Amino acid sequence: LIKKLIENHATEKARILKLKEYYKNNNAIKNREQSDPNKPNNLLSHGYARYITDSYCGYFLGKPVVYKSNNEALLEQINENFIYNDEVGNNIALAQEASIAGCAYEVMYIDENSDLRFKAVNTEELIAIYDNTIEEKLQFAIRYYDVYNLENEDIKEVVLYTKNEVVYYDFKDDNLTEKSREAHYFNDVPIVDYENNNNRLGDYEPVISLIDAYDKAQSDTSNDCEYFTNALLVVSGVV
Repeated sequence: LIKKLIENHATEKARILKLKEYYKNNNAIKNREQSDPNKPNNLLSHGYARYITDSYCGYFLGKPVVYKSNNEALLEQINENFIYNDEVGNNIALAQEASIAGCAYEVMYIDENSDLRFKAVNTEELIAIYDNTIEEKLQFAIRYYDVYNLENEDIKEVVLYTKNEVVYYDFKDDNLTEKSREAHYFNDVPIVDYENNNNRLGDYEPVISLIDAYDKAQSDTSNDCEYFTNALLVVSGVV
């Protein structure tokens, strides 16, 4: 089941990675090639995707979230934990992930000091599985990611989060091998799912085609200008 879910997640992962490339301003125009290598091939990529996400996140979290409570002792404990987890930075990471990919995930865990921790993870590396009831309850989650070592082996690590425990696997040569498992004590799947909107769309995802069209128009205009500038007038057969 885990292998099948990872396989089915390939399309969604490709979508998210494409959106992240646009955030880095590695737009589709960067991969365009001219049939004639002697012709100009300007590849002008415009960073509108990054501008949209950074503007939204700036308005949304330009000022950190403030928490208030009549229970001052509880509020002090919460704030201490937020400082320990860099809650402000984590919120910004979640907002950027959600703005880019349409959703974001946060993993809850207990560290070696028995303190509560939470951290945003790469959206393309996590699969959340819900039931088909109207409540859409989270049943379990899978996180998978590449591991790089000195032998350059193609190895993935897989982490399964259930309502009671966390199970760790090696994923090599299409085989899953369980390494270890441990209880997490949350009595629920320790994953928080943040939706950017009801359709789970990134903020600039609906205008990708407009960004591509603008990149192409500006690149072609630059190509035409350079082609005209480099043109030579040759007059032959004139006495």
